[in-house]
Amino acid sequence: MNDTLADREGEWSVYIKDLDNDSSLLINDRTVYPDGEIKLFAMGAAYQAIYDGTYHEDVLYDDIENMVVNSNNDAFSNIAGR
Repeated sequence: MNDTLADREGEWSVYIKDLDNDSSLLINDRTVYPDGEIKLFAMGAAYQAIYDGTYHEDVLYDDIENMVVNSNNDAFSNIAGR
C-alpha cells in the first residue's frame, strides 16, 4: 500500500483499524483538516436522530441529500445546528 500512495500529491494520511483483532495500519502520520469528511459524521448523527425519534425523516431528508450529493455547506450547517 505504501508504494501505491507514495507518489500522491497533497496532504493526506491513512489510518485503518481492524475492529476484530485491534490491529492497525498508519501511513503518513500527520494531522490534516477533514474537509468534507465531517459531513459523513453529520449524516450519521442525522440518521441516528431519525432512528431515535428526535426528528422525522421528512424534516432532515432534503438537508441530508443536499449535504451528501451536492456537498452543500448550508445543509451541513442546518444539520449540525440542530
